[in-house]
Amino acid sequence: MTIQKVFYILLTSQIHLSIIKTIIKKEIVPMKKNIRLYYLYYALSDLLFIGPVIVIYLLSKGFSFTEILALQSIFSIAIFITEVPTGATADKFGRKNSLILGTVFRFLAMLLLIFGKSFLPLALSEILFALGLSLKSGTDSALLYDTMLSLERESDYQRIAGKGHSNLYITQAVASLLAGVMYSYDPHLPFIAATVFVALNGLVCLFFSEPPIHGKTSKHGLGYYDQMKSSFSHVASQKKIIAVILFACVYITFSKTAFWFYTPYFVAVDINVVYYGLMFFLFNIIAAISSRYNHLFIKATRGRTMVVMNLMMVVSFAILGTVTHAIGVMGIFLQQANRGLFKPVVDKYVNKHTASDKRATVLSIVSLMSNLCAAVFMPLFGLVKDSLDVYKTHLTLAATLLIATLFMSYTIKRLQKKAIGSAK
Repeated sequence: MTIQKVFYILLTSQIHLSIIKTIIKKEIVPMKKNIRLYYLYYALSDLLFIGPVIVIYLLSKGFSFTEILALQSIFSIAIFITEVPTGATADKFGRKNSLILGTVFRFLAMLLLIFGKSFLPLALSEILFALGLSLKSGTDSALLYDTMLSLERESDYQRIAGKGHSNLYITQAVASLLAGVMYSYDPHLPFIAATVFVALNGLVCLFFSEPPIHGKTSKHGLGYYDQMKSSFSHVASQKKIIAVILFACVYITFSKTAFWFYTPYFVAVDINVVYYGLMFFLFNIIAAISSRYNHLFIKATRGRTMVVMNLMMVVSFAILGTVTHAIGVMGIFLQQANRGLFKPVVDKYVNKHTASDKRATVLSIVSLMSNLCAAVFMPLFGLVKDSLDVYKTHLTLAATLLIATLFMSYTIKRLQKKAIGSAK
C-alpha cells in the first residue's frame, strides 16, 4: 500500500468521524439535554406555595364561598373547551412552543390573581389559568416520550417520568411548609413567589430542543381540525386507550371529591389547623415516593394496575369512614400514593398505544373526558356530604367506588377480548 493511499484512507476516516460527531452534536446531545431540563421543568411546573392558602386569600379579598366556587366552575368550563384544541396545537405547532405559550398565560393569570379586586378580573384569571394548564397538559409527557424515542430509549420513559413527578411532589412538600409562614408575614408573598417560579418555569422551557414528531403525513403534518378528528378516530379504534379513559374517569371523579373532604375529616378527628401544613407536607412526600418508584408498582401489578389503584382508594375511604381518631389520616396516605402513580400510569398506556403525531391530543382527550365525568358526579357527592356526616360520606364513597371498579374491570375485560378477536 502506497503512502498516498494510507494518507487518503486516514483523511476520509477523519472526515467520516467529523460527520458522525456533527450528527451526534446536533441531534443526540440536545435530546439528552431535554432529559436534564425535564427534571427541572417538572419540579417548577405547578403553582407552588398557593395551594394551602388560596381559600383564605380569596376570602381576605372579600369574596364569598359562592363566588369562589363560581370561579372554579368557570375554570372547569374553560378546561373542557380548551383541553383538546390545545393538545392539537402541541401536535401541530410543536411541544416546546406550546409549553412556552402555556407559561405566558399562567404568568398573566397570576398577575390578575394578585392585583384583581373584583370578580371579573379573577374570572379572566381562571380562564387564563385553564388555557395555560391545557397547553401543558399532555404536552410535557409527549415531549419527553418523543425525546426518548429519538434516543431509542423509550423503555426508560417510565423511570424518568416518575422521577420528574417525584421532584414536583418534593417541591410541593417544601412549598406547603413555607406557604403558611409566608402568608402570616404578608398575604401576597406566597403568590408573588409562585409568580416568580412560573417565570422560571418558562425560562427552562426556552432551552428545550424540539424532538422530531414521528408519523407526520407531510412536512407540516395534518391540518388543525383534521388533527383533532384523526385523534378522536384513533381513540375510538384503540380498545386499550378506551380502557384507560374509563379508569381515568373513575379515578379523577373520586380523587377530586376526596380532596374536598380532607378538611371536614381533620375537623371531625380534632386535628389542629396548625398541623395542616405538616399534613400536606407528608402527603406530598408520599406522592413523591410512589411516583419515583411507579415502575416497580406497575411491574408488580402488571395487567391489574388500574384495578389495584381503585381498590386502594376503596380501602382508603373505608378507613376514613370507620376510624374516628387522627390515626385515620393514614387512609389519606393511600390516596396520596395513588396520586403519585396516576399520571405515570396513564401516560405509559397512552404513549405506548398512540402514534407520535397524535400523542399530545390523545392525552388531552383523556384529561377532557375524566374532568367532564368529575364535573357531572362531584355535585352529587356534595349532596351526600350535606345529608350525612363525614364518616358515613366516606363509607358511601367506598361502596360506590367498589361498584364502579367492578363495572370498570368487567368492561376492560370485554374490551380486551374484542381487541384480541379483532387481531385474529
